[in-house]
Amino acid sequence: MLESLQGKIKDKIDQQLLLALGPVVLRIKVPLPFFFNARQGEEILLFTHLYWRENEISLYGFPTAAEAQFFRLLINISGIGPKSALALLSQNTVEEIKKALAQGDLHLFTRTPGIGQKTARRLLLELSSLFPSTAEAKSEALSTAEAQLRQALRSLGYREQEIKHILPHLNLEQPLAKVLKKALQLLAPS
Repeated sequence: MLESLQGKIKDKIDQQLLLALGPVVLRIKVPLPFFFNARQGEEILLFTHLYWRENEISLYGFPTAAEAQFFRLLINISGIGPKSALALLSQNTVEEIKKALAQGDLHLFTRTPGIGQKTARRLLLELSSLFPSTAEAKSEALSTAEAQLRQALRSLGYREQEIKHILPHLNLEQPLAKVLKKALQLLAPS
């Protein structure tokens, strides 16, 4: 409905910005780091979410589309309301939260006001399926490194059979240049 808003900060009150859009001024709840860094009179772009319930209509704003999208994911989890979601995004970046999900770190979630052990477990369970775990990410990085190495060696004229033979002797976690140098040493005629 309201994807983003651009305007000037008229004032800052209780973790909310008063954003002037011409003659209209909107009250928008934002994460604390953004709130503290925002300056009155500054022109800003916020990615927004309009929260509409029977007894509440609130507008939430975020400096990046990724934060707004993550906020929407959070409030769709049972037990997480917009206040808890905003508190979580005020204390942590999206990347920190994804890392905690991959590592199964309950503490990152439970230190947020309004999120207890039960809710933190639900967060881990429901969100971890949306983001690859550390092991999956590492496996993906290794397969990418292997593909790059294979391509480099093929472009130098080596056959697939030769490449396949030396792969077990290489550490693909090292920088590509170093792995390629070691591969060429292994492929060099004795």
